[in-house]
Amino acid sequence: MGLSIPIVLRRDLDATLQEQIYRQVRHGILVGSFRPGLKLPSTRDLAKELGVSRNTVALAFDWLTSEGYVECKTGAGTFVAGYLPERALNVPLLPLRTVSGSTRPRAPVTFTGRMPAAVGQDRPRPAYDFWPAGICWPPA
Repeated sequence: MGLSIPIVLRRDLDATLQEQIYRQVRHGILVGSFRPGLKLPSTRDLAKELGVSRNTVALAFDWLTSEGYVECKTGAGTFVAGYLPERALNVPLLPLRTVSGSTRPRAPVTFTGRMPAAVGQDRPRPAYDFWPAGICWPPA
């Protein structure tokens, strides 16, 4: 493994592991702990170090990339961006809340494989059906 970055994941927070990784890397970039051009660890190495799935780290890195904090160079890795959007916008970092201090409970997300009621039998079918495993052309 290459560079190790200090990330602490807590399961008692009202934030996903992906969001915790995103926020901690973003914070490290904004306070100058991670300088522009610094190569970050691979998603595989960081996931192994943190004990999470590679997908969790990859989604956090994708989020950082989409907001301009890091740049991915194919075959070379992920690097801290030279221009940081937060410095231009001067947006403050918001703290993470604990689950016990949360004002809204998290509902479990389950996939039943059925079409949601909002697009059920009693409503007209849309012109294009993009529901997974239900795409049909031409519309019925």
